[in-house]
Amino acid sequence: MPTATSFAALGKGNGFPFCVPEVDVSSFPYWVTMGNFKKTDSGSPTQEQIDLSLSNAMKLFWNFNGYTAVLGGNSDDAGTYTIDIDQEEYVLLSPSNTADPQSRVCNENTSNNWSLSSDPTLASARCVIQRMFNNSEFVGYGMRFSIGARDSSYPSRDFRFYSYLESSFFNSFDDFEVGYSSSIGIPFVFIAGTRNHPTGELSVSVSNLDATFTYIGSESNGRSSTLNLSPFDFYTYS
Repeated sequence: MPTATSFAALGKGNGFPFCVPEVDVSSFPYWVTMGNFKKTDSGSPTQEQIDLSLSNAMKLFWNFNGYTAVLGGNSDDAGTYTIDIDQEEYVLLSPSNTADPQSRVCNENTSNNWSLSSDPTLASARCVIQRMFNNSEFVGYGMRFSIGARDSSYPSRDFRFYSYLESSFFNSFDDFEVGYSSSIGIPFVFIAGTRNHPTGELSVSVSNLDATFTYIGSESNGRSSTLNLSPFDFYTYS
């Protein structure tokens, strides 16, 4: 955990330098707040869950430093891909200012709060904080877009973490595994999936932060692989 320079931010009185947009997740097949209240839970979130979702959302927005993705097995992309802001191992996609925590005070663009990738861009993280509603009930804070990695060799493979998935999202995958996990450091929906191969030719399994893609059909060609993500690394303050 790197140490950041302490600073004060006036912000919007909500913990962020912008007005947090809203999203209604009631129709989505998978969703979970950063306080770990999810679609399959009954009733309403506790105040502790709502408070935790805000705490984690602020932690992610202000203090995110990075993570590492390791692609293994028989893959053209096999190797280690790192986002580490403190060590300047990243590509800043947006906004145009630097990515250290103090610079995020000036980020008032609610449509694209920050977006980073490794170099090459196989690990990527894009964060837009949102207030999540289940119909008219506020259930906590979450994130639009995702954090994770992909293997671009044939067929392409993805292992990513989201706060919610819409039904249409699954149309781009041939095979996938989806579920809920806090292994990366914050409660999210995970999906590990493949594209551009004959359906049923590949099995996908996820254990904690390891996704395994195993060929089981005639098109195997030794292309089985693994994709591992490390837990998030966050800045601390002296």
